[in-house]
Amino acid sequence: MKLSNLKVAVRLSIGFAILLGIALAIGGIALSRLSHLDAVVNRMSTQDWNKARIAMEMQIRTRDNVAKSLRILLANGDTAVIEKIREEMEANSKQNGVDIKELEALVKGTDDEGLLTEAAEARENYNARRGNVMDMAIGIIIGAAFGKIVAA
Repeated sequence: MKLSNLKVAVRLSIGFAILLGIALAIGGIALSRLSHLDAVVNRMSTQDWNKARIAMEMQIRTRDNVAKSLRILLANGDTAVIEKIREEMEANSKQNGVDIKELEALVKGTDDEGLLTEAAEARENYNARRGNVMDMAIGIIIGAAFGKIVAA
């Protein structure tokens, strides 16, 4: 049986059925790809965004602590100002510790887990050294202020 032997209505029906089949196949592929894209965008807008937000907030607090360290050095032995600044620095450090734990929960099971562990260790090292430097600087400032009082 040849295609030319069929009536025009039958040939049009076969052509339309083929067209519908192709349209359904394209629609199915598009739906599959869009659902994959939706999953990626959803992950980026929730989990990945939270990780980035937490990291940025930690960076802001760390830079704030650096600025506060300079303010301590410029406080000229004013112990009230120094204590207030140190309390603010401790609050920043404490919040960074909370955020590290939150990041650890978000990063579980990914390749970034090793990087986060390394960053947490570096943070602890930095905090210990910063504390030593601040104690020495405050000792020098207070010693110099005490020397001025004794000399007067």
